[in-house]
Amino acid sequence: MLIVVPGCSKQPEPIEPDPTPTPVEPVLPEAAKENTEDGALAFLEHYLAVMDYASSTGDVTQLTELSHPECTGCRTYIDLYTDYYEGGGWFKGGDQTLDNTAIQMIDGEVLITADISLTAGSSQAPDADVPSQHKASTEQVTHGMFWVEDRWLLTQMFLGEVPTS
Repeated sequence: MLIVVPGCSKQPEPIEPDPTPTPVEPVLPEAAKENTEDGALAFLEHYLAVMDYASSTGDVTQLTELSHPECTGCRTYIDLYTDYYEGGGWFKGGDQTLDNTAIQMIDGEVLITADISLTAGSSQAPDADVPSQHKASTEQVTHGMFWVEDRWLLTQMFLGEVPTS
């Protein structure tokens, strides 16, 4: 038996899911609230996740809160993301992971040297006509942080290892 329903001869258009998931603001893990080497490492992992969030959204609120006011490397990224998004630019991809960590303490500052890998991505500068493509890459980066008023603050970031005196 075949039932014909009038007006239902047209198939509905399939709804395609958005291929770009909406970024979710990272939450500081409990481990990053500890004044220990493991706490410092958990803080750095969180900081990188916050950088990824800021680059995907232009929201630098948390990145600013986690950065020491005198951290010039931090300020460079905060300004970059702010300028891009306020000018109509954007970033996609380029998410960071860290590997091969080495932790040192020098004059009360925790320094973590790690291989930071970035996924491939793209960006559109506010004044550019076409997006730029970025290949996946890995760099050795050192991040410095101090425990200040019951929390970690990133104080510096630079390419390479901690210089030996």
